[in-house]
Amino acid sequence: MNTDFLEKLKSLEIPTCLRVCCGTDGSVTFLLEIMTRQPVEVRTESQHIVRADREMATLLGVEEGSEINDRKVRLYAGGTVFVHARSLSPLERMPGTM
Repeated sequence: MNTDFLEKLKSLEIPTCLRVCCGTDGSVTFLLEIMTRQPVEVRTESQHIVRADREMATLLGVEEGSEINDRKVRLYAGGTVFVHARSLSPLERMPGTM
C-alpha cells in the first residue's frame, strides 16, 4: 500500500468506519450495508465519457487522450448520504459487453 496514502488516511479526523470506507479496495456499498444494517441505494449523479488529460493518464496508466468513463455517484442508506464518489474507468479495460 502507498505509505503516503496510508498516513493521510490515518490523519483524517473522521469516524473510524469512514476511514475504513476510504481505504478499502473492496465494496464500499457492502461495507455501508453492514455498518448501517440497511440496504444501500446507489444514485448516479452524472456519467459521461471524457478524454484523459495528462494527470488522468498518469493516474490510470493509459495514454493521454484515452476514453475514460467519468462517473459520480452518491450512496444512500436510510435516506442519509454516506458517500459521494467519483470513478474514472478506462474504456479500453472494460469488457466488450459493457
